[in-house]
Amino acid sequence: MSTAAHTVADTWHARLADLLALEAEARWHDTQVHDSLQTAFSALFPAWPTVGEEDRARAQRWMEESGFNAACDRSDKLGDQIADLTGELIREPAPDRAAALWKFRHLYTGENVGTAWEAHFIAQANTDIERFLEK
Repeated sequence: MSTAAHTVADTWHARLADLLALEAEARWHDTQVHDSLQTAFSALFPAWPTVGEEDRARAQRWMEESGFNAACDRSDKLGDQIADLTGELIREPAPDRAAALWKFRHLYTGENVGTAWEAHFIAQANTDIERFLEK
């Protein structure tokens, strides 16, 4: 294997490790921070969003003071980072069979079974899978 190919593979797999770390952080954040605040909010304001102006103001104060808004923002940011990095990994050529296998599993198994992917998004992954299956 050439040094360039080794470097490309190392870089791709390092980025996959970054993605897996982001996914773990998002799971932790959702279960340990966001979900408990969501439960507390739902208990305090069960009629949300159909509340009067006074309750709406109380709810908005609570969301800010409790950190719920910040937790929601963090969840959104992590989700965006995960989506962006996943998209980059799917669209980049797979440097080796392990990367092609990750793409296949990500796109076509588990929770993604039946997902209608756009052709331009999965084109590189399909090319990678074919390339490594032909060997």
